[in-house]
Amino acid sequence: MRRHRPRRPARRQTPRRLHHRRHPHTPDSATLRTHLAHTLPDYMLPTTYITLDALPLTPNGKLDRNALPAPHYTPTPQGRAPRTPQEETLCRLFADTLRLDHVTIDDDFFTLGGDSIRSLQLITQARTTGLTLTVRDIFDHKTVAALAQIHTETDTGKGVDVAGGAELAAEGALTGLSQDEIERLQAEWGA
Repeated sequence: MRRHRPRRPARRQTPRRLHHRRHPHTPDSATLRTHLAHTLPDYMLPTTYITLDALPLTPNGKLDRNALPAPHYTPTPQGRAPRTPQEETLCRLFADTLRLDHVTIDDDFFTLGGDSIRSLQLITQARTTGLTLTVRDIFDHKTVAALAQIHTETDTGKGVDVAGGAELAAEGALTGLSQDEIERLQAEWGA
């Protein structure tokens, strides 16, 4: 036996559209960021705020994500220039990792478009220059100035931080190596 379904009323044939008008009292990015920082945890805060006159829509009336403008990350215009060689190196590494022309010591890695994957790239590049950083360092000390204060150099003689916190002694006998190999390693590691 078939059940009789009640007939649905006909849908309107006009497409539903979302109209978004810029309100005369639209807050600026800094005000919005400050407000959200009081209500959301750090990891949920957007890194970029873009004000649009209207949202781009598909013919079906849905948000057209492909038509949204790409975020543009810019360094802090009033940021300070590097003061030390470590800050110069870190500014260059931030800029290279984030594909920016210039970074100041006051720029936040994550505000400039950094994320956990790029933080790993930054760590790898930093190690090639002799700086030892961890992911925790980058998340806790987000600016070049803060990172420069806590960084450790791999050639301090105290050891090299390896993943997981293990430490390799920088001093001690290097068995099985010729004198030439030892001298090459010392030159390479700045010992």
